[in-house]
Formats: sequence, structure tokens, C-alpha cells
Amino acid sequence: MSILEGLANPSNCAAHRNGHRHGRCPWRNCAGAFGIGAFSVGAFSGLVLIATWLLLATSASATTVNLGVAADRGGRDFDIDGIYTIVDPEDALTLTVGFQAQTLQEFRFALEFDLGAIPSDITITSAWLSIFSNGSPAPGSVEIYGYSGNGVIEVADMTGGSLASGPFVPVSVANTRDVTSFLQGLVNGGAGFAGFRVQYTSQVLDSNVQIRSSEFTLAEQRPVLTIEFTANSTFTVLDIAGGLLVGASGVDVGGEFYDVTFVDGTCIDSFAGCDEATDFAFADLASATLASQALLDQVLLDGASGAFDSTPSLTAGCPGPTVCQIFTPAFEGLSPTAVQGYIAQNIAAGQTHPGGENALQSGLSIDLNPTGAFAKWAPHPAFTGAFSFPGALNTNSASDNAFDGGPRIVT
Repeated sequence: MSILEGLANPSNCAAHRNGHRHGRCPWRNCAGAFGIGAFSVGAFSGLVLIATWLLLATSASATTVNLGVAADRGGRDFDIDGIYTIVDPEDALTLTVGFQAQTLQEFRFALEFDLGAIPSDITITSAWLSIFSNGSPAPGSVEIYGYSGNGVIEVADMTGGSLASGPFVPVSVANTRDVTSFLQGLVNGGAGFAGFRVQYTSQVLDSNVQIRSSEFTLAEQRPVLTIEFTANSTFTVLDIAGGLLVGASGVDVGGEFYDVTFVDGTCIDSFAGCDEATDFAFADLASATLASQALLDQVLLDGASGAFDSTPSLTAGCPGPTVCQIFTPAFEGLSPTAVQGYIAQNIAAGQTHPGGENALQSGLSIDLNPTGAFAKWAPHPAFTGAFSFPGALNTNSASDNAFDGGPRIVT
């Protein structure tokens, strides 16, 4: 049945009730087309959104996160007696590491990165700290010590900690160091900030180097911590309000992470006009299918916070007792009268329904299905972005765990 046939004769939508899985009727003209009674707006719109968080145990793909500096400042020992003072202002363009003979001073600096976006139950496959120098230094090697930070550079950060990388001889521009082992231990311990102190291995007077800070003019030459990890359990957390499932965050869709909210209303109201590619998270039906399957596999499940698989009416937008149909639209196939997508169909325990239990269905909609809700997706903000390492990376023989190469994009 075509869209035009459905528009001209809504009774043709009975095909759905007779077991046809691939729907061709606009939902505006097919109230009850999927076998459920009228949709109640009040069941969703009056909720007080107090979130309950629940971790779900499923596998997840590798993710790479690039963290910018949360805090960085330099310290100075004016008599080389082990007593340091924080001297560099927060807006300094460069930070110094090394020694100065004339005034008998040692320079060190510390960097801290916020780990708030990193889940604790992960395996870090690689972690690289990249710092960029203003030029080759005089003789001397550098070590990087790691510590658990607090987001503020303090005098105590100029000493202590454990060796995270080195010794190595800094080279001009990019110095990229492997800190995987240290960072895994830090994350396992639940640290909020990863701190790194850069210092000379031993006293070499009149040998120092300038490292570009988080305030440096070129953003691509500011320090960055790149972490690649896999989840031991998924990041998916359910958003539950008043006992109803209203969405979830950190849903793995084909290796990319998304947040989803279940919404009512027309496609025009729910998706910024429902008329261009930027209105939708997914460009094609293949991606919408993956997203719908992810709802069935990671979100619409029974657990401690609710029986969201066996009781479909516990999902926002699905007041009926036997089935919940959540429609994920895509840009592919969009027309002035219809948007195409896929339905995650969740059937109540002990019930049957056309298409089968917890099945995927295709569908066309210009309005909200009266038996379900739209799934409104957005990329999970913690796991987006890319960083380019310009120029050659550390290649000198004194370095450990360094890698070579030209520009490298991490996504």
C-alpha cells in the first residue's frame, strides 16, 4: 500500500492489524493502526524529571576521548632546596622546565585533566599525553610524574607522585608520551583529575625548555590527553521519572554513543520542522535500524529500576498494556508528507502482536503514532571530537613508548 493510498483511505491501515510488518500508512490517518487505543498526552507531559541512573551490563565498542587541560601552572625552587613556589600566572602562554645557573633556580610545571567524562568501569587500551615545546633544549632529559589531582595546581603538586613516563629527551614541537599504565590505575581508584608534573631527571644547569600551555595561541599545540578505552559494562544509564522510562544516555549505536529521549507531538514539533537533514540524528535508514535495535538490546529491559521489557506501559508515550512502539526517524526518504524510520516494538510478557515480540518494523509518519513515541537522539557529548597531532612525533632514541609519524587524527 502506498502513502497516497493510506491518505485517501485510512481503513487500508488494517493491513497492520492483519500482520503486515512493513507499514506504509501515515500515522496521522491511522489511529490505532498498531492495535492500541488512544494516546494520553498527560501521561508524559506532566512528569517531574528526576533521573534515576542504572548501569546495564552489555558490551561496548572502543571509544577515544581527547581531554583538554583543566589547570596548568609552573612552579619554581629559588634555591634548589626542594621548596617550591607557584609562580606562573594562569594565563601564561608557556611553561618552563629545567634549571637556571645564574640565579640557581629549578623550574617545573604541572597539568591536570578532568576525568569526569570517563566511566570508571573501563579498560584503557592506550593513553597518550602530548605536550609541545618551543624548541630543542640544551642537554638534559625529562620525566613525567603522575598524581591524583583536584583541578587546581598547588605547591604540593611540584613533588611526589609516581613515574608515568620517561626519562626522555624533549624534541622540538610535539612530544607524545604513553601514560596508559598510570592512567588505568588512576581511573580504577576513582580519581576526579589526572595530574602530570614535568621535571628534569637530574640537575643540568642552564638547561631548560619552554612548553606551550593551555593558553597558547594555537589551540592544536596546547597539551592534550588522548584516551582510548573499552567499557567493561556499557555506559547506558536509564532516565526514569515518576516510575516511567523517559529516555537513556550513553546508548551504543554501531560503536557511537548517543543520548535518547522519548517525546510526543508531531514530527514538525519534535524535530525542528522535520524538513532537513540537520533535524535528525541519523541520515539513513540503516542507522535508524541500528538505533532501534539498540533500544531493544540496551534500554527496553527488565531490571532493578523497572520491568521496561515485560511491561511496555512503563515507557513514556506508551500507555497501552500490551505494546510499546518507539519510532526512530531518519532523513532518508523524507518528503513533505512523511518521514521514514524504524520502530522498536516492545511486546508485553505473554502477549502477541503483528511483527513478533520485541521486533523491528519499518514505518512512515507525519504525526506521532497514537500507540507510541518518537525517539529523539543526540550524540553523547562526552565522547565527541577529534584532535590532530601536527608534525613529526617524538622519535629520539632516549624516549620510551614513543610512536612516530606525521599528522594523526584521533576520532
